[in-house]
Amino acid sequence: MVKLLVGGLGGGGDVIASLATAFYLESLGFETVMAGVHRWSAEAVTGGIKLSEALIQVDSSLRNSKRIPEIAVAETLNRKTYLVLMGSRVDKAENAFKTLFESENIEGAVLVDAGGDSLVRGDEAQLGSPFTDHPAAAALVRASRLAGVKAVIGVAALGADYEIPFSLLLENFQSLVARGAYMGCYKPTGNVREAFLREADRVLKRVPSFMSTIYYLAVKGEFGPRYFSILYFKGTFNVERHHAYTFYFDAEKLCTHSLICTIALHNNDVKEIRRTIKKRRRLMPTRREANIDKTALNQYLQKQVNFKAL
Repeated sequence: MVKLLVGGLGGGGDVIASLATAFYLESLGFETVMAGVHRWSAEAVTGGIKLSEALIQVDSSLRNSKRIPEIAVAETLNRKTYLVLMGSRVDKAENAFKTLFESENIEGAVLVDAGGDSLVRGDEAQLGSPFTDHPAAAALVRASRLAGVKAVIGVAALGADYEIPFSLLLENFQSLVARGAYMGCYKPTGNVREAFLREADRVLKRVPSFMSTIYYLAVKGEFGPRYFSILYFKGTFNVERHHAYTFYFDAEKLCTHSLICTIALHNNDVKEIRRTIKKRRRLMPTRREANIDKTALNQYLQKQVNFKAL
């Protein structure tokens, strides 16, 4: 049976949104192993099974000083789950992925970003919080090249990262389509939908996540504006039908589409990557909005992802 790594790309609650992808892949006959990347260093946790400087397998001894939903996923779902604790070094995450690929005989990886930070190019007026997603994506690409593993990045609840104008995310999406990066999308149905709603509900009760909650409500079919008070978000957000989909992209093509990720492919220091982006942005025009109608997304909803082609 082909074994795939599935999990969260950028910390926060990304791993919760990735559960739908894991359940779907299992329905297709794949075996999955869960993982999540975080910007925290290994000092943020104690216990667990340390497999490399930045790779820890979650077990009952693991204790944390930060918000790490993977612990709830492992305990609530009784699934083998790993933490990739990148800290400020891309190479630490790369080595963690390489160790994970080898120890678990991983043949493919699908890491999910809830919201859309991973689609940011670097010339947007507001960047959101891409400095975990893009270094993590670069680490995944670097490790997958060496291991010969197919790497995929999914985006669930596109636009739930409210800091980035949706029109810019959609413009970036169209650019990725033109590059041949877009692989298709998936909306949970049937048994996968039931399993996701059941298990995500259990995890969200332990570890709140705004963007994964938007994805959960959309999959549940509860659309429309409502008031949220979850962690950093306090206000009204409109849950829309497209939020129930996860859009999948070739990780290498997505990474080289972004200035941030491209720099991270060749630089290990996340702080230095931030400084470089800050300097570059002073010299480039920034985009605030794009003249794209939201209905343009509808054409991409028609393409179903084919994971068996992995």
